[in-house]
Amino acid sequence: MNGPQTIVTILICILVVSVIFYKLFNSTLTWSALRINAQKRDAEAANAPAPDPAPAAAAAA
Repeated sequence: MNGPQTIVTILICILVVSVIFYKLFNSTLTWSALRINAQKRDAEAANAPAPDPAPAAAAAA
C-alpha cells in the first residue's frame, strides 16, 4: 500500500477500536469498580487500610 492509504487505514482502525472500548466501558458501574480496585491496590501498596468504596460509588452515580 502507498503511504497516505496506510495512514488512513491505521487511523480508521484506531477509531474503530476506540469506539469498541468506549461501548464496552461506558458503564458507571464498570468505571466505579475499576476506580475502587485502583484505590484498593494503592492502599495495599501503601500498607494502609482499603478506603470505603461507598463514596466512590456515590460520586460515580
